[in-house]
Amino acid sequence: MSNLLAKHCNTVIRDMRFADIYILLGMGEAHGDAAYRWTFEDINDQFSVKEEGKVEQVASFEAGKKTIFSDYLGNRTAFRSNFADQHVIPRTLDLDSVSTRLCTDSPLITWLFALLKKTGGSKILKFRAVQDYLIKLLTLFPFGTDQYVVKVEAGSSRDTGILYECSVSGNGEGHITGLVAAKVAEELHISSFEPGVFHIEQLFEPLPFIESLASTAEYRALTRWHLPVLPSRNISYKVQCTIDYEGKSWATPNRFAGYSPSRRTACYMRGWQILTKLGF
Repeated sequence: MSNLLAKHCNTVIRDMRFADIYILLGMGEAHGDAAYRWTFEDINDQFSVKEEGKVEQVASFEAGKKTIFSDYLGNRTAFRSNFADQHVIPRTLDLDSVSTRLCTDSPLITWLFALLKKTGGSKILKFRAVQDYLIKLLTLFPFGTDQYVVKVEAGSSRDTGILYECSVSGNGEGHITGLVAAKVAEELHISSFEPGVFHIEQLFEPLPFIESLASTAEYRALTRWHLPVLPSRNISYKVQCTIDYEGKSWATPNRFAGYSPSRRTACYMRGWQILTKLGF
């Protein structure tokens, strides 16, 4: 999903050069043992990312960065995590900088993981017995919700900052993950793609693909422009968009409810015209 959201940003931002990906996972979700073990091992992981066109060595659960997920979740701090998307997107979308950060719906748990990493206590998570105990504890006493958010912030340069963001959120991360995989398999079966090995963003257009999931999954899609004239205040849901320009809201959050894809495209084009006038 993050790959598709990054591609969507790339279609609306001229000369997009960076993408920051944020993932929020609910602690109340019924995660499998493998997912828990991956997270425990990821906390102590080191990996490389592309930043400003150069390869940099980074570490998981360091370099925390704040982002606003939505009105009801508010401002959260997410930390680096070794997800695959940040290694793929720089090549498939030709970007200079891509990073992926992770947090949980419980700020306390997120900061606990970060504290363990900072103090060196996270090394204990390497032991299988410790992982087994924590998995049993989290399975028996789930605290948190099953909500998830996948969000991408993007822009043309780090100097000008974020120009556009989009996200998909809902409940049941495992369910939506399975639906995405099933949809990809279905499309590969009924379509006539060229033979070869591809990533999801190389085969599918983001909005039609995401909207096709609506019949089998409830989710909320959010898009928001960030303009230097005035920080964006409004948030729009379900494939709507909001643009703040010179102190005036060009589109109210509910204006695009029920709009057809062509009218939503017109909305994005209008936003693009505003950005062009501002010199982006």
